[in-house]
Amino acid sequence: MVTYRHWLVAASVAIIAVSAHGAIPSWRLIETSDEAPYKLYLDTANLERDGAERQFMTKMVPADPSDPADASSLSSVIVAVKIDCRANTIETRAASMTDQSGDVSDLSGDPPRPIKRGTDDMSLRQLVC
Repeated sequence: MVTYRHWLVAASVAIIAVSAHGAIPSWRLIETSDEAPYKLYLDTANLERDGAERQFMTKMVPADPSDPADASSLSSVIVAVKIDCRANTIETRAASMTDQSGDVSDLSGDPPRPIKRGTDDMSLRQLVC
């Protein structure tokens, strides 16, 4: 079961980067599990390809909870992602989290990790590689 805590952990290992293309983002909804506490989007306008590496932005928006008491105080999380298609790894360097009041918090990230089957990471890999 994916919990709010899992969503925050995923966001906390991400990075924000400015796109080299500088195009206006074009957000494509990515299919996630029905239990996911968020909707995941990929910015298809700013996808960068360099050999086996892909760099792009994702956006996570809290899903409408079945119980209003479970509502998130977050409005969205923008994440810069790097996938190495050959090594089958994903790197999330930092994130920019925006809450319902408009306040923004930046988070730092983690080194590359293997992409596992059945995860949102794998869904992203299948789209960009």
